Amino acid sequence: MPEISWLTMRRINPAAHLVVGVIPAAEEAEASGLKMRAALLSRVARALRLTGLYAIVDLPERSGNEIRCSFEKPADADRLAKAVGASDETRYPGWASQRSFLFDAAAVTSLQATLRDVGSATRHRRKSRASNLF
Repeated sequence: MPEISWLTMRRINPAAHLVVGVIPAAEEAEASGLKMRAALLSRVARALRLTGLYAIVDLPERSGNEIRCSFEKPADADRLAKAVGASDETRYPGWASQRSFLFDAAAVTSLQATLRDVGSATRHRRKSRASNLF
């Protein structure tokens, strides 16, 4: 399913499932670094082929060091949480479920490598299917 805006998700599903990537204080990024991490999580979500609506946002003026992901379906939140190694959290009131993970430089590198591996495997499968046609 598609990614939608954070405001739209909060409006249609205010008690959705939350996964938060916490950037360590030593790595607190400027806006461009937060946007890069948010874009990386968007790529991971697309690669997971989620079935429900989801939204990803960085709010530097509010949280300063977090990327928040909201999911319509608990199974989608579970899939992303597993992919990033998130654990249960309780500090964000009002959510159906909540998890967080350390979104440090090592996590960025690991997610980028995973996406490269997934992309490479997908390209290999497409080539194999195409060669079988002739």
